[in-house]
Amino acid sequence: MLRGCLIGKKPEYGIMHCLSKVALTFLSPSILFCAWIILFIDSSWVQASDKKSEKVFVVIPKFTHAFFERTKRGCIFAAKSLEGVSCRYEPPRSFDVREQVRILEDMLSIGVDGIAIAPISSAAIGRALRQSNTKKVPIVTFDSDLRAEDRYLRYTYIGSNNFSIGVELARMLNEIRPEGGLLLIQAGEPPAENLKERLEGFLSHLENFDLDVNSVHSRKWKQVPGSPMYCDASEQIAVRQLEDTLGAYPELSAFVALGAWPQVAKRGYKQALKNQKMRIDSNQLVLLAADTLDMQIELLAEGYTQGLVGQRPFEMGAKSIRVLYKIINKEVADIPDPIYTGLDICTSDNLSSCINEGDMASK
Repeated sequence: MLRGCLIGKKPEYGIMHCLSKVALTFLSPSILFCAWIILFIDSSWVQASDKKSEKVFVVIPKFTHAFFERTKRGCIFAAKSLEGVSCRYEPPRSFDVREQVRILEDMLSIGVDGIAIAPISSAAIGRALRQSNTKKVPIVTFDSDLRAEDRYLRYTYIGSNNFSIGVELARMLNEIRPEGGLLLIQAGEPPAENLKERLEGFLSHLENFDLDVNSVHSRKWKQVPGSPMYCDASEQIAVRQLEDTLGAYPELSAFVALGAWPQVAKRGYKQALKNQKMRIDSNQLVLLAADTLDMQIELLAEGYTQGLVGQRPFEMGAKSIRVLYKIINKEVADIPDPIYTGLDICTSDNLSSCINEGDMASK
């Protein structure tokens, strides 16, 4: 029958067509059904194996925010450039240490291939890694690091030199208002190592600064009572603190935010400064902040801030994925610790060219 099938048939039929015809003729339906089941299971197993071979790297930011959206884009961009790699982005819904710890522990328990995390609380994340990373999942930190005694728990830190952010903010303030005055410093949350480092850098380089708000010594710069003020990374609280301080101290000379918080709430921020535009234009009131998010660049262009010290969150996300990929491929010898991603110093003079190309592309 096979010979008869092949003789006189068109070329496109071939031997496989004929073998199928023979099988359908002589094999019972039950045998054919079993054969199809085996083929289906085998095909599914191959697909599952292919899926399992994909390396999954997880990025855990501090919370959902415009800054970390750029980190997400960097993560996805890098994953697409690497064969068999995917980026999984797992943000806490709010600025909540317990939720971030829960997400970290969940990712460790399912055994992903690597994790990049921006600790809200360095102590809490260090404790969670000591207790829960039994599978030795590779860890890197970004944006904020672990405490010095816990850094053996991760391979490297990827992000800004936070001390340098503070130094650059102080340098700007020294240049713009060398005569000094009354100062409010705003920070996010006390446990964050990155903000502690920024504050240290700022205070160490501010000229003629008196740390003691009650001091009777004559210094160029003195803080208002309660400074530094902590806004718990809340944009609304950050704006309210600025507004209340201007109400209590109309002679305020400088407001320095160690993060973007008040300026992210652009409308509220401008409302808080509605009666201050002339003082801002004449540098009687100097407004400086860390980060260079879109709305902050707009505020700089509109004259509602004199300077920004920007980070590179897109680069943080991309480098985190590439470093984790190196780690799982045993290429750890050339991974430095820390890995600094650089800073962007923005003023009205260089507004059109101050943003790093990678982070500009992520917008």
